[in-house]
Amino acid sequence: MRIGVISDLHANLPALETVLRGFRERGVDGIVCCGDLIGIGPFPEETVRRVMSLPNLLGCVRGNHEEYLLSGIPAEGMDGEEVQLHRWAHSALFPESRSFLASLPRERTLETEGRRLALVHYPPEGERGYRPIAPGKIPEYFAGLPADAAFYGHDHAPAASFGETWLLNPGSVGCPGREQAVARAGIFSWGKENAWEQLAFRYDPSPCVEKLRKLGLPAAETVLKIFYGV
Repeated sequence: MRIGVISDLHANLPALETVLRGFRERGVDGIVCCGDLIGIGPFPEETVRRVMSLPNLLGCVRGNHEEYLLSGIPAEGMDGEEVQLHRWAHSALFPESRSFLASLPRERTLETEGRRLALVHYPPEGERGYRPIAPGKIPEYFAGLPADAAFYGHDHAPAASFGETWLLNPGSVGCPGREQAVARAGIFSWGKENAWEQLAFRYDPSPCVEKLRKLGLPAAETVLKIFYGV
């Protein structure tokens, strides 16, 4: 079986469509998503709807950006421009999409073909929070997890650790950071031997750029510079 793994879509529909096309070309059997479907990008409703429409979606969990929608935007750590961007994204979601995001658990375990797979946005801490981003501590964060493989995201950087439990981060679909116009994902497969394939796809970010500029939100220029290289 071959599972396509995605995380941190961040309302970037063009990047998501590019990854899904890559999955089809590589014959994945199912898809799992590690959260942050919304936030930052300009297509929150369209991105959530696309994930909802996937006929082979095996599992999806919420990330911190879904928590902002469901439990409130944090009072600290965000400037006014960021808050405005989040409020706009939340207002763009239809009731069905909100219900879908509200239904997502923070953690999920899948059992398929004799494999136990854990799905989380990032190792949790408390009811809403996550442990500090520290790539070197990931094996410690997941220590004792009763799973053959764990998929996670949150820090946007692809990573893989192949211990007793494989710890696999596909990187961000929608927020490439310094690597402009690159959508990241991964494929986990097993048979006689397990395998992990890290993927990176070039995509056209111009629809995101045009939509963000059209919205005219104060944070748009910062987002364009950091995530889309404009």
